[in-house]
Amino acid sequence: MAFGFVISKFGLFLRLMPGGGAVTLPSTNTSEGLGLAFAIFGCLLAVLGVWRFLMATRELARDQFQPWTTPNVVVGWATVLLGVAVVASLLRLL
Repeated sequence: MAFGFVISKFGLFLRLMPGGGAVTLPSTNTSEGLGLAFAIFGCLLAVLGVWRFLMATRELARDQFQPWTTPNVVVGWATVLLGVAVVASLLRLL
């Protein structure tokens, strides 16, 4: 969530930097959109983490714990895709 906030404000930071007026940056809402996506993703992961913790605690108490591989892979790929979107956004500024 904090990373989403940083991404969201990065475009504003670039425009306010000393000498930033000499460089014309494309006026897009990319950093704001990516920041919002990361913040929402962080909130969803927090909810998912609490839910999974409660499920795992119950499973361990009954000695029936099962690893949760598919959702972990999905979260991993979603993180990779959001990271690639951030890199692509930064490359457009160069």
